[in-house]
Amino acid sequence: MVLTGAINRGQASQLKSLILKQDVGVANTFSSLRQKSDRDVASGLLPLLNPNRRFGLHITHICAELNPAAISGAVGSFVVNLSSALQKKGNLVDVVLPKYATMDMDAVQDLRVTEANFQSFFGGQWHANKIWTGLVRSIPVTFIESLHPDGFFLRDKLYDYKDDFERFSYFCRAALEYILKSGKQPDVLHLHDWQTALVAPMFWELYASQGLGGSRILLTCSSFRSQCLQEPEKLGYCGLDPMRLHRHDRLQDAGQPNMVNILKGGIVYSNKITTMAPLSNAFDLENGQALQATIMAHKNKLLEIMNGVDLALWDPATDVNLPSVYSIDNLSGKLACKRHIKKQLGLLNSSDSEPLVGCLMPQASESNFDLIKALLRCSSVKRAEFVLMGGSKMERFANELEGENARIIRSYDDSTAHLIIAASDILVCLSSEGTTELPLIAMMYGSVPVAKHDMSVSLKDASDSVHEVDANAFIYSSGTAQDLSAALLRAIDCNRNDPEKWKQLIRNGMSRDFSWDGECVQEYISAYASLKQL
Repeated sequence: MVLTGAINRGQASQLKSLILKQDVGVANTFSSLRQKSDRDVASGLLPLLNPNRRFGLHITHICAELNPAAISGAVGSFVVNLSSALQKKGNLVDVVLPKYATMDMDAVQDLRVTEANFQSFFGGQWHANKIWTGLVRSIPVTFIESLHPDGFFLRDKLYDYKDDFERFSYFCRAALEYILKSGKQPDVLHLHDWQTALVAPMFWELYASQGLGGSRILLTCSSFRSQCLQEPEKLGYCGLDPMRLHRHDRLQDAGQPNMVNILKGGIVYSNKITTMAPLSNAFDLENGQALQATIMAHKNKLLEIMNGVDLALWDPATDVNLPSVYSIDNLSGKLACKRHIKKQLGLLNSSDSEPLVGCLMPQASESNFDLIKALLRCSSVKRAEFVLMGGSKMERFANELEGENARIIRSYDDSTAHLIIAASDILVCLSSEGTTELPLIAMMYGSVPVAKHDMSVSLKDASDSVHEVDANAFIYSSGTAQDLSAALLRAIDCNRNDPEKWKQLIRNGMSRDFSWDGECVQEYISAYASLKQL
């Protein structure tokens, strides 16, 4: 850039100093501009020389998924969305991921081999790996290609093999070995689910004393359902001491004391733990009960941080699925959506002012029949219109549920889901795993949610005088039809009888920033910053 006149020698010297210090801003800026001209790169780099610039954190995600390169569940989307949001706030973020045979290579830019014979320990000996680097949505990613004879990542899918423990414990050890030998000094190693939870005990037992002691560990659990129970002796594969770790206060499983619990090890050895769903949900899961004592013992490390909402998918101001878009400043498009779906479904017997209750149940089955009937009764008694979209299992009893002011959409499709959320005055959010974002989306679309108390920490009950100013929802505390019905009745009464309060509920919800770039990323930055004080 000096030769082309984009920067002078003094600026080049200053930038070199930042590079030697592993400056966060230099890495992020160069990653996003590496295909640009010298002058474009210079225009991005020169502001970093400002002496008043705020310095960010260095976060390294060690994970088994990354959208869109390696997708299986929610973790891959979580990592890419959070990483992008962190980058925008001036933090250095990188990802370490296995190089799967099934990886979407088109999703990776500038993929190249940076080390052809990287050694990592497993099963009593050292094994060769290839280290690849590339960019996924402008996020620097290190891919570890295992050359182990068992072909750990040369499979047709990411998970569900008998040797999954061996596969991911191998990767965990290789990831830590790579971070150590590369000279990187992340402020935080961010781990995800049991697949990389073993990094936490490996870090403190094997690597902290080798030069990584300045890093701290944060573990995010997307679910407590999958924990990975193994025979203690297998911990020796990756160099851990089974005798040292097979204890009740470390990795020993509470339900099967002869086994070690890998997710438990992550909880015990991590400095902070976050959940992608409210923590109380963990205790509702049959397979999560063995962790309850461990979670309570480490409750001072636990944080409930709700996922952000992807604005590329969910934004009433830009949503391509809607007949008319709208915003908090102009809600006329919301009324247009309501009129559109009423006409589409033949709900023509009431005025625009009558409340429309929406409900999405993609996993609906006969077990939900009583809840659905209760919702329909409430709507009928209060002369509200009701629209439910369920999955394929709705077909058998849809005719029985439909009425003059009720419509059942028998198959689930994403475009119609967007329209129902936008058109509804009230959105009933039934609690189930994977639905915790729904009340947030409802609020963003100006639809007041009726939701279970543990679906989101952002819910503020309109029936509670404590939240008279910031209320945004009607909350029910249990999953019974009676409790749900009571909350829906309160919502319908408020909509019909207190229009000023209803407008305030809508404003309270729509004014919040539930995107990844909003409250979510700020909470994670606060969590990371608190780790630096430990």
